[in-house]
Amino acid sequence: MTVKSKGSTSGYSRDLVPHWITISGACNAQETVLKRDGTSVVTDTSCAGTSSCWYSPYDGATWTAASEVDIVHVVPLVEAWHSGASGWTTSRRQNFADDLARS
Repeated sequence: MTVKSKGSTSGYSRDLVPHWITISGACNAQETVLKRDGTSVVTDTSCAGTSSCWYSPYDGATWTAASEVDIVHVVPLVEAWHSGASGWTTSRRQNFADDLARS
């Protein structure tokens, strides 16, 4: 890994990093993560999680309502931006933001 000095956040907009794209059917990346990481996840016809049990290995908290669970990027999108994503294509930024294999 090459360590570089931190770049600028100038020009950053979350709109420049497409995320929560459709993964399968009506399920977007966020809903896919909720289904993957929950226990006995129940979804409605639009793929939104309606109930489950989600556990946070970071703080030991547990939730049963999807509305209480925030899916966040392990590397915040703005951090990626000033670490070099500003020079990437939109397609590459989207692939980074919705990479389910490394999230």
